Amino acid sequence: MSEISRWSHCSLQRLVQASKLSKQLNKPILVTGGNFLHDPDINYSQKAYDLLVDLGVSRKNLIFVAEGTDTASEVESIKSYITKKNVILITSATHVKRASLLLSEYCNEINTFPVDFHSSGSLTPYFKMPSVSAMGRVEIAMYEYGARIKYFLLN
Repeated sequence: MSEISRWSHCSLQRLVQASKLSKQLNKPILVTGGNFLHDPDINYSQKAYDLLVDLGVSRKNLIFVAEGTDTASEVESIKSYITKKNVILITSATHVKRASLLLSEYCNEINTFPVDFHSSGSLTPYFKMPSVSAMGRVEIAMYEYGARIKYFLLN
């Protein structure tokens, strides 16, 4: 299996968009994430760093922070880089609100750039049997709602 095929759709969207914005705005990318993958010997941020270099991002525009196993611990690991700064948050559309809340404790301004939309935005109601992909999206939504409840209970 090729290396690019191992990336989730959302991760690829985040990293490609970060690459584009970094080149366009000449801004650094904070590459975060620890050892939370199925293989505990593989560090997410190292793989992301390598992919960003392959996409043509200058190493001088990459800040490597190989820590964090969830959003809160990743934000904690980068607080020295983001305190009183303006940041661009590139994350999945379902994750923007909670990630913004966590970052807002440190940042002056957060500009969001959502990716990985799970809906076309059409709100026309209809009835039909749920598809496997719809059930997968419900699972993603339930995870995000659970994480938001945890955030509000612990903060």
